[in-house]
Amino acid sequence: MAPGDAFEVITCGGVELTGEITDFSSDGPTADGRIKPELLARGQEVYTICAHQDIDCTTDTGGTSVATSLMASMVACMIQVHPSWTPATMRARLFETASDFLAQGTFDSLYVRGYGVPDAALAALNSTGVSTNPQTIGNTLLAQNAPNPFRPTTTIAYAVPRNGSVQLSVFDVKGRLVRKLVGQVQAAGRYQVIWDGRDMAGRRAASGVYFYRLVTGDMIETRCMVRMR
Repeated sequence: MAPGDAFEVITCGGVELTGEITDFSSDGPTADGRIKPELLARGQEVYTICAHQDIDCTTDTGGTSVATSLMASMVACMIQVHPSWTPATMRARLFETASDFLAQGTFDSLYVRGYGVPDAALAALNSTGVSTNPQTIGNTLLAQNAPNPFRPTTTIAYAVPRNGSVQLSVFDVKGRLVRKLVGQVQAAGRYQVIWDGRDMAGRRAASGVYFYRLVTGDMIETRCMVRMR
């Protein structure tokens, strides 16, 4: 996966907030005859968290390297849900869910938008975006929070496979408990809870990376999220 030209990689371009392709995204074809870009992701007005603990810091950045990082995050989500998928399978799923994917798997012949902007959630789940198992979320119990990064609140969806005790908690990067969101017996089914970005004492949590962990029966799942100021 790269913004540039290389053999057997997903060539990634950038789009603006409006969905228009950025002027710094070069077109193809690639040296091995594929379209360039093949897929698109946000390449302008992307906010990142600064690695400073003493200040609240976000940075507005852009570029095809930023779009490539976002695309890599989509692939990471797919690997987390489907660890047995091959690179070819993940590539095909991204293409199939992209905004400019046409009949018979064709694409923009002008090499401007490629297959377009993929839908990471749809690519990771099935073609309808719904898990085939009513008590899971795409072969997992714990979904990625949305939005992510978030400010000031985010929603966490999870599934309970059988009646029993459920614990859903938020931890900081040092493993310290920040907030217990769920701590009770629940019936089998799907649920969602909103975290308002506050700790157990009602104070606003600092911006940065947090982990949320679901414990139900003998199953434990953990994911990470980013809180912005």
